[in-house]
Amino acid sequence: MGRKTLHSLGVIEIADIVFGLHSNWPKPLLWIREGYPAFLSHRRPTHHLSIRYQDHWPKGLPMRLRDEPKVCWEKSRFAIQTAYYHAEGDLLSKKIEAAMAPGFSGSGLLRTLLSLFLLKEGGFLLHAAGLADREKA
Repeated sequence: MGRKTLHSLGVIEIADIVFGLHSNWPKPLLWIREGYPAFLSHRRPTHHLSIRYQDHWPKGLPMRLRDEPKVCWEKSRFAIQTAYYHAEGDLLSKKIEAAMAPGFSGSGLLRTLLSLFLLKEGGFLLHAAGLADREKA
């Protein structure tokens, strides 16, 4: 597979947001199919996410030391920069294009996008877990 051509990786659905995934390198995103099959969907995508994995980090895009997303908004357009990716998108067209550093999966990008879209719709992402110790939680 060529590194320039984008290929469809399928559709995943989380919190009624349906992402159509496209990438020039499918291997890092295959964890979704194997580890999270419940999120696979046959619905029409509401958002289109195109990820171009880089052979090396592009000149001019700073590699940050921490992975706290830096988000910039201007009307419906947004940009997100972390240590591992740079993404730009438009809330009206619901299209996102990202450049991903070599060796990273798209999971952090998906979590950040999901968080931002849920906030715009009046929701939020909540991580929860439970632990049982004998008969106590």
